[in-house]
Amino acid sequence: MAVSTADVTPSGVAREYDAFRTARGGFVLRSPSGLYRHDGPDALDLLHRITTNDLASLTPGNARRTVVADDRGRVVDAPWVVMRDSDDLLLITDLHDTRAFERAILKYTIIEDACLTDVDGQLKRISLIGEGSERVVRSIVGAGDYGDDSATSNWMLSGETRLLRTSFGAMPAWELVTPVSQLDEWREMLGTDLPMLSVGTFHAIRIQEGIPWPSYELTSAVNPLESGLADLIDFDKGCYIGQEVIARLDTYDKVQRSLIRLRLADPTSSDPTPAIPVGSAIWDASGSRKVGWISSSAVLPTTDEWVGLGFARKAHTGTGTILTLSDDGPELIVVG
Repeated sequence: MAVSTADVTPSGVAREYDAFRTARGGFVLRSPSGLYRHDGPDALDLLHRITTNDLASLTPGNARRTVVADDRGRVVDAPWVVMRDSDDLLLITDLHDTRAFERAILKYTIIEDACLTDVDGQLKRISLIGEGSERVVRSIVGAGDYGDDSATSNWMLSGETRLLRTSFGAMPAWELVTPVSQLDEWREMLGTDLPMLSVGTFHAIRIQEGIPWPSYELTSAVNPLESGLADLIDFDKGCYIGQEVIARLDTYDKVQRSLIRLRLADPTSSDPTPAIPVGSAIWDASGSRKVGWISSSAVLPTTDEWVGLGFARKAHTGTGTILTLSDDGPELIVVG
C-alpha cells in the first residue's frame, strides 16, 4: 500500500489520499527534521521560564508541548519538549523556518548554561497519523508494553530511536525519531502497512481536520488563545515571555478572533474549484467589512472540494455563518 512521494501529480496525490483513507493512517517524512538538542544544567529551567506550559515538572522519559510566544503574546511556535535526561532535551518544531525557532530560544539565553544544537544532520523524523498507525505502533512496541496511558507514551526503541505519542486533532499520532543511518530501514518497514504521504497530502488532511499548524495558523499574527492553544498554557505557573498580555486577554475576555474551518457555501457554483490563496481577506456576508483572512487552503484530491482554515472576528465564527472573499468571489460557510 506504500505510495511514493515522488508522484506529486493530481492523480498521484489522489492515490495517496485514497490510500490514507483505506489504511486509516499514513506517514510523512519531515525535511528538515525540525529537531534540536537542548542540553545543559539550565536548559529545562530556561524553557520553563520563557514558554507557556509547566515544564518544571517534566521527568526523564516524558514529553510535553508548550508555546513559545513573543513579548506581545503572539505565537512563535508550539514545540514538543522531550526530556531524555535531566539536562538533555529534544525539541521538535514544525516551523518552515526552523531558524526562527532557534532565534526565539537563543534571544533569551543570556547567562544560562544551556546549548541549543540543530541535530538535523544526525537525527531524522517521521510523523505517523491516523488510527491505522496505532495498530502499526502496537506491533512495533509490543502489545504487552503499549500500556493504557497511550496519551503520554514515549518509548526508546533502540539506540537513539524514539517513538513519541503526540496528537493530530482527533486522530492518534506519533513522532518517530531515528538516526539518519536507519531512516530508509524505517521507511521501508512502515511502508508495508501504511501509505507514505507527500507534504501536500498531509496538509490537505490536517486542514480537513481543522488542525492549526506552525507557519500557517501558529504565527506572530495571532496569540495562543485565538489559535486554539489554551490547553498549552499554565495560567498558574507565573511569568513567561508574553505572559502579561495573554493573562490579560484571558482575564478580561478580550480575545477578538477565533480559528475557523471553512468550505464553499455552494460547491457546485464554481467549476473548476477556485484556487483560494493563503492570505486572502475574508469579508462579512454583505462584503462591506473585512473580518479575517485565510490561513490554510487545500482542494481535497478525491472530491475536488475546497477546504480551508482561517481567522475571523468572534461575531462571525458561528457554525453556518456565511462569509465572502470579495464582491464577485465565492461565498464561504463556517463549518466549525
